[in-house]
Amino acid sequence: MILTILYTGLSGCFNCEECGPTDDEPYVNLHFYRKSDLSPVSVAIREFNGRLGEEILYFQDTTSQFILPLSMSADSSMIILKYISSDNYELEITDTIEISYERIIETTPKNIVELSSQNTQVLIHTFDSLVLICKDTLGICNSNESTIQAFF
Repeated sequence: MILTILYTGLSGCFNCEECGPTDDEPYVNLHFYRKSDLSPVSVAIREFNGRLGEEILYFQDTTSQFILPLSMSADSSMIILKYISSDNYELEITDTIEISYERIIETTPKNIVELSSQNTQVLIHTFDSLVLICKDTLGICNSNESTIQAFF
């Protein structure tokens, strides 16, 4: 039994490069635009799927783009955003977007787990209009390279 514990302890990871996962869960980039003149608009996220904006590190500031994490425990993510626009701080807006994707979990030869997704699609949304832009030319639509332009 002591040999088993010793072997287990010696076969573990010795530095951060030997263990995974190495990246956060896949995401899509979300950019906000005014529908009236198609220009970027800054927003402040008040709530993200029920969590207050100030509880989420990267949603504290007012900006025109956000990184939306995708869940790797399902083939789609339903995201509910409550936000205010820099155009009108009095009006809180709630929009919903559901994104589907094919989950990919791979282990490298060094036993590093890599999470990714492809075939990203927007299933439903409540924005006035929305455009999904995939940067690859093969039609794979990798999530981390995809941008959603949301107009409100």
